[in-house]
Amino acid sequence: MITFKQKPLAQAIQWCFIISAACFPLAALSGDWENSASVSVGGVYTDNVGLDEEGEESEFITVLTPSFTIKGEGRRASLDAVASFQFNDLDGDADNFNPQGRVNAEVELLEDFFFVEGAARVGQTVINPFAAAGNQLNATGNVTTTYDYSVTPYVVHRFKQFAEFRMEYSYDEQSYKGGALADSTSDSAEVSLSSGPDFTRLSWRLLGEYDETTFEDDPSQPTRDADNERTSASLRLGYQLSRKWQVNGTVGEEWNTYETFDTIDIDDSFWDVGLRWTPTERTIVEAGYGERYFGSTPRFSIEHRTRRTTFSVDYVRSLTDTRSERGNFTPFLAQDAFGNDIDPELAEALRTLLDSTTFEDQGIFVNESLDSSFAVRGKRTTVTFSARRSKQVRQDINTDVLFQSYGISADRKLSSDLSVDSRVSWQSQEDGAGLKFDTFHISFGLSRQLGENTDVELRYSYSERDSDRLNDTYDENRISLQFSLAL
Repeated sequence: MITFKQKPLAQAIQWCFIISAACFPLAALSGDWENSASVSVGGVYTDNVGLDEEGEESEFITVLTPSFTIKGEGRRASLDAVASFQFNDLDGDADNFNPQGRVNAEVELLEDFFFVEGAARVGQTVINPFAAAGNQLNATGNVTTTYDYSVTPYVVHRFKQFAEFRMEYSYDEQSYKGGALADSTSDSAEVSLSSGPDFTRLSWRLLGEYDETTFEDDPSQPTRDADNERTSASLRLGYQLSRKWQVNGTVGEEWNTYETFDTIDIDDSFWDVGLRWTPTERTIVEAGYGERYFGSTPRFSIEHRTRRTTFSVDYVRSLTDTRSERGNFTPFLAQDAFGNDIDPELAEALRTLLDSTTFEDQGIFVNESLDSSFAVRGKRTTVTFSARRSKQVRQDINTDVLFQSYGISADRKLSSDLSVDSRVSWQSQEDGAGLKFDTFHISFGLSRQLGENTDVELRYSYSERDSDRLNDTYDENRISLQFSLAL
């Protein structure tokens, strides 16, 4: 059973959300709602279940996975939920029950004024990113189940066409099965006053932010306090030079409280200037440069879409913490690059556990990240390229790490009831001591619809890891067969 230590204010907010949820069916009666459920059963054979360098052990694993989705929007409420529950008979350090899911809900309690948002996610993540992990069907002891939920009540008030006022509070709780990592809570608040439709060329926003993160005792770092508190106030201005061009700038002040390894002053002013170019409705280019107490904060992004292609690049240097980065895990990919819904079972089969890698312990760091993707879609085939690089420099201890990943995927529909897919990925990590770890993964899948509500999938995958650490190199072959029934 999972238990949480709660603050009185957090408990009050959660009761607010519970009451809101009770009103949910009444608010949703006039809306359109969709739901579906399915169950899959299958087997997985692996020739190296523990991802060992020597003495590999093979195993056949039986897997049962029921799943469901609920999606809809009423007059004053919306809900989007998808979840699956994997049961397996694997022995050793792996879990026999692996839940996956995400829920997003919103209720409008007072028309155009008071709203409550709720979100929850659960899924499997890596504990130590620099050690062999595989996924939840590998007995490595390096995979845990992460639970994250948040409740956010907020109020909105419009001063006619002149401005909009918004005030919100958010409580977020993050925990890990078996105490694999330090559980934590976050209390944050945001107050803003933004320009309304009366302002055509000139836009402005006054913003105040506060965030306090509290960690439970972490046995891996008993002498260090990872709790932190961050506060900021800022003014942002934007001016529309023409239909295509906008200049913008931000100035502000920030006050931070957290442990540092040097004497740097973490309370300081900050600024940013930028340019936005929208040559067409399908293309957006943004660039900017700024300064904060830890150094420069350059940013650059491109987003371009056509009927058959999508392209995006996002580069930024910003301050964050390990809790936020680890909380970026995605239990299910809701849509592909073209906005099409992805089947939850296929999304889970293709998901990597290294999509939110960071330090194992808790702390503040500067993240210089670059994410890019390119997808092209034909009549029957879709090909996607992706790349990610993240250099993370700690501010509370003197160390830095590097994470890189590159991938290519292809999906092809051979006929109305037969499709194939393939995935190739390469992931590289470098820890604070300069040790490097590379993992190569390739998979091929064949799926066929057997009837109106049934289908079968056959998949083969191969993984190979090269590590500078002793007894940390492995290779694994895996074959899986899965039958699914829509209920």
